[in-house]
Order: sequence, then C-alpha cells, then structure tokens
Amino acid sequence: MKALGVSHQFLSKPCDAEILQGTISRAFALRDLAGSESVKGLVARINKLPTLPKTYQKLVETLKQPNSSIEDVSTVIATDPAMTARLLKLVNSAYFGLQKPVADVARAGALLGLDRIMALVLGQGIFSDCAPPKVEGFSMEALWQHSVATATAAHRIAIAEQLDREQVAAAFLAGMLHDIGKLVLAMGLPDQYAKVLKQAGDRPGNLQQIEMLELRAAHTDVGAYLVGLWGLPNTIAEAIAYHEDPTQAPNPGFGLPGIIHVADRLAHRPDITDARSADLGLNIPYLDSQNRTERWAEWREACAPTVQGTPS
Repeated sequence: MKALGVSHQFLSKPCDAEILQGTISRAFALRDLAGSESVKGLVARINKLPTLPKTYQKLVETLKQPNSSIEDVSTVIATDPAMTARLLKLVNSAYFGLQKPVADVARAGALLGLDRIMALVLGQGIFSDCAPPKVEGFSMEALWQHSVATATAAHRIAIAEQLDREQVAAAFLAGMLHDIGKLVLAMGLPDQYAKVLKQAGDRPGNLQQIEMLELRAAHTDVGAYLVGLWGLPNTIAEAIAYHEDPTQAPNPGFGLPGIIHVADRLAHRPDITDARSADLGLNIPYLDSQNRTERWAEWREACAPTVQGTPS
C-alpha cells in the first residue's frame, strides 16, 4: 500500500505469468530507451524542460483523498480562472460534440469523465505555460489542435476496439501527449529544430528519420523521456515512444502504440479514405499483421465528428 503512490503500474495477485513477464519486459525496454546516451545527450542540451502544471499536481493530490469527488476537482480547477475558461471553451468545442453548452467544470466532468478532464487540464497547462517558440515551420497552436484531435480520435478508436475503461482513458491521455517531444525540441533547440522541420517537409514519417540524423534522437524518444520524468504510467511513455512505428513496441498486440499511430494519421488526414494511401502514412505491414487494416473505414467514421476540418 505504501508503494501505490509512486508505482507506475499495479498488478493484482494472482497474476498471470505471461502478463507479469510482458509488463517487466516493457518496463526494461522503456528504461533502455529513456536511458540511452543519445536521448540523455540531447536532453542535456536543453536548458529547461516543461513541468507538470500546478493545477494538475493539485488535482492528483486531491484525488489521493479517499472521498474525493468531481466537485472537489471542480473546486481545484476553479482556483485557476484562466484554466477554467480555457477548459470550458475546449469542452464546448466541436471536438466533443456536446448537444448543449456546458457552463461549469463539474458538469463537464460528469459528461466527459474525470479521466478526460484530468488529461485536458494537463495538456492545457503545458501548452499555456510555455511561451510559443520562435521556430520557422513550427506552430504551437497547430500542435495543440492536433494533440486534441489525436486524443479524441484515440479515445473513439479504443472504444471501437472494446478496450476496458482504463485503457480507453490511457488512449486519450497518450493522444494528448504523443507529440510533446516536438514542443520540447522547438523550445530547447530552436535553430536546430527549424533546420529539421525544413528538411522534413510534409511527407509522413520523414520527421522522425531526419530528427535521428540531425539530433541523434527523435521527438518520440524525448516525449517518452519527459513523461517518465513526470512519473506518468509506462503505458503512456510506451505509446509516445512507439506511435510512429508500433512494430518496435515490446507488446506484440494492437495496443496503445498502434491506436495512437492510427489516431495521429487520422487527425492529420481525415479526408483520405484509402488506408493504403502513401499520403496517409499508415504502417500497413503492421496493421496487416494485426488484422486491422480493413478497420480504417470504421475508425474514420467513428472519429469523423471530432477530426473533420481540424487543422493538421
């Protein structure tokens, strides 16, 4: 019980041996990724890393109390008027498709669920606390809009895949943070990252390759490293680390890295109907191996209300 507050993952006894072995294997894989010399060297060149927003930290502390409720959460958020205004504006946007406008956080929490409210507070806090980097080819507003679109798409795809409540919540949070490494690189290495973005252009998949050539680590690595520093679950770090290429994930099944991969591409190009289009950039061999390629049309339809017309 004393370890629960600092544990990244919790397995109940009796625990299936395969689940235990898989959990340990993924933890070691992420440790090796975050602990690689190239990632450490890159992060060491960055003077300041984003930190967990204070409002989010207060919410985490509040929810540790045994009798905490959505009313307690709304009280904490209400102490930050700017966060409250931004949160309600986002909740009432087309991303969530609510039938009637929501005027208070408690009502928003009841409709969207506490997990999504927490993820939105985290995302809003990170993006609003950071001064927009002056990097040619980089837009923090566009990145924020894409992050929300990816999160809502991942949430719907996870539901379509009939995942449990915890995994659905994790999909939304991972989608919200999947490109946080781009913000870190733009903030910390503006000149170098401007050069990377110029070389990458608009072709899907180019960015990660050029990041590796120019910086010796990709935004996926940096993002996973950062959420590890924050103490977020390994499943979130894993989704961020492998969402560009889910074949590299330790878990061989269609898990969070695969879902975020699909949600990311769908949020970028909701107009493309053919899953095998090169302009879409889906990892078709991976999806074929998971028997998921033919689900593109279903996923696209499920996510249409949240991603159509959003900026990429």
